[in-house]
Amino acid sequence: MKCKRFFVIFCLAVLSLGILAFAACGSDGDAVPVDVSVSAVVLDQTAVTMSVGDQLTLKANIEPAEAADRQVQWVSSSPAVAAVSAGTVTALSAGTAVIAASAGGAVAFCTVTVEAGTLVADVSALRTALREADTGDIIRLQAGEYSLDAPLSIDVPLTLQGEAGALLVGPAGDAGKGAVLSIRADGVTVRNLTIRGAENGAKDGISLANCLQARLEGVTVENCLAGIRIENASAALAGVTTRSNEEGGVCLTAEGEAIYLSADERCSFGEVLPISASSGAQNIAIDLPAAYHAAELNAFGEARLVWTTEQGMTDGAVLVGDYASLSLAAAQALPGQAICVAGEFALEACISLTDGVTVYGTRGNRLSVSGGLTAFSMRGASLIGVCIAKTDNEDASLVRVLGDAVIEGCTFTGVYDGLADEGRTRAIEQSAGTSVSIKNSMFENLRQAAYLQGDGSVVGNEVRGTRGFVALLNTSITFAENLFEGNGADIIISSYTGVTGNLYEGQTVALSAANGGCYVINQPANEYCDDGKTLVKN
Repeated sequence: MKCKRFFVIFCLAVLSLGILAFAACGSDGDAVPVDVSVSAVVLDQTAVTMSVGDQLTLKANIEPAEAADRQVQWVSSSPAVAAVSAGTVTALSAGTAVIAASAGGAVAFCTVTVEAGTLVADVSALRTALREADTGDIIRLQAGEYSLDAPLSIDVPLTLQGEAGALLVGPAGDAGKGAVLSIRADGVTVRNLTIRGAENGAKDGISLANCLQARLEGVTVENCLAGIRIENASAALAGVTTRSNEEGGVCLTAEGEAIYLSADERCSFGEVLPISASSGAQNIAIDLPAAYHAAELNAFGEARLVWTTEQGMTDGAVLVGDYASLSLAAAQALPGQAICVAGEFALEACISLTDGVTVYGTRGNRLSVSGGLTAFSMRGASLIGVCIAKTDNEDASLVRVLGDAVIEGCTFTGVYDGLADEGRTRAIEQSAGTSVSIKNSMFENLRQAAYLQGDGSVVGNEVRGTRGFVALLNTSITFAENLFEGNGADIIISSYTGVTGNLYEGQTVALSAANGGCYVINQPANEYCDDGKTLVKN
């Protein structure tokens, strides 16, 4: 009750200041023209958290813009906790204070929470603070360079926070064989700090091992072996930058998990990013400014991802290395989500992709399918750079297009062996009334590259040892600049849905603009279709 009474008195006092100021403006009676009154004061922040010693400036906007009384008066409910002068707030001690800004009888408030913390200015004080820290403590580093003679470790849940320009330089030589900073406790936060490895010094910049819920904010790691190494641990990364680290920006082992947060807290790596792709490994959410990626798998099953700008990738991508992670990522995907696949593993059930979801495959990825299983069903989704391998000749469609879809840079392989093989695996089956773009993909040893019943385009693909594309007569498909080698037939136009052996006679079969809406551009075309009709060559 005392707190409530104090706050009411505080608010009334602030309002009275504004009212007195407003009344004084009209003290000359009719000699003073009528002014536009202030209707509101709006602060750019209404609640902030600060550490002892921090400063920030609140901005007050007076409404309406033509209001005459634009003089803002600032008051703190607890000057010992947070003092204010001309909108600049200085955090002085732990606690809570309400900052009030008033003008022309209107008032706005901002609640300031000040966290306690130990301020250190040299390496000795930093080591002492870390050694004596209790759970929840805040250790603050003044701006400047801290040259270490031995690695640091954090063994209790605390926050290590640097002022602008705070720099930890790792120890050189034999003294720097460990990480510059090792995190060994759950719930540790490291904020606004640059970590730099010395020549022939620290192995890693930051090491997290056997701990959960770490958070790295505004951290830069450079000139180390691995920038951030996460082993049997999890960490959220916000605004992290890594550069010039020999093994990469973020290195994860099995069970390691890194969550790269929203675009506003974007991370910047710009270097090799090794990530474990072994079975049962992590599910890693990524938000990177870079786009497409390549990968190579080493003898330990680790994928070494190199992020480039060859092809765009949406924010918030999820990297998966096994079927369970892929299935979960697809089931939980938000509209426009990107999922990156690394490594080799078998699919156990069909993966449904909708709402603009894109699945990207790293170099070396391979999703195997057997039996009559469909790998992906797609409605308004995309497959980019994914390799799908059919391991037997049972009848199956590897990808079913149930809504508009894009398939680009993918590889589809099977075990089909010539015209005598009865296996009916087809890479893509398109439903009527849909549109599909099939571009720059490889089809090898399949019964069919695609069975097409809608519209779209087939451009720049390679088809080998396959019975070609089948398009129904009432479709509207454009074929252009595809490479066909050693196929039973290349492009077959069918006036019926049944696919029978009489469509495969070893010739290149194509259809021109005069036949059913299918176009064949820059493709070799023979002089006849399977029914003997003459084609108009393109």
